[in-house]
Amino acid sequence: MVEVRQATAADQATITAMIRRARINPMGLKWPYFVVAVDGDAVVGVAQVKVHKRGTRELASVATAPDRQGEGIASRLIGELLAREAGTVYLYCEQKLVPFYERFAFREVADSEIAGDLMGNVRLGRFFTRVGSVVMREPIRLAVMRRDAAEASTESSVTGG
Repeated sequence: MVEVRQATAADQATITAMIRRARINPMGLKWPYFVVAVDGDAVVGVAQVKVHKRGTRELASVATAPDRQGEGIASRLIGELLAREAGTVYLYCEQKLVPFYERFAFREVADSEIAGDLMGNVRLGRFFTRVGSVVMREPIRLAVMRRDAAEASTESSVTGG
């Protein structure tokens, strides 16, 4: 039975290992911002909301153990984190993941809608994505998404979700 709980200092090494194994940006992995999914004694998923210099919040570092993917663990972690957020939350991901995040009321945004303290990270992410596209010989497109809690709750009440 998978349970979601707030991360503790003892989870830091596991969080770091899971993020590196998933090949996600390992910068800014601070356990107090994470929730973890545990099955018995094993951490099977991690996710965080990063807080940037001017308070911008970013859903980030979502990873599930490879042998547990497809079980809804990431969705539970994201749901737990978003339930705590009363304002705007951003994320950036590969374009192919946009439909997944739209289920949580995220919408793709133009650069003009991105908070200033997040824009530097977005530019850096785009740079590394271009490099990765060349190395992998496959185009990778980065999408920036935003969720406004007020809009999300209105949408949820309209759709019954």
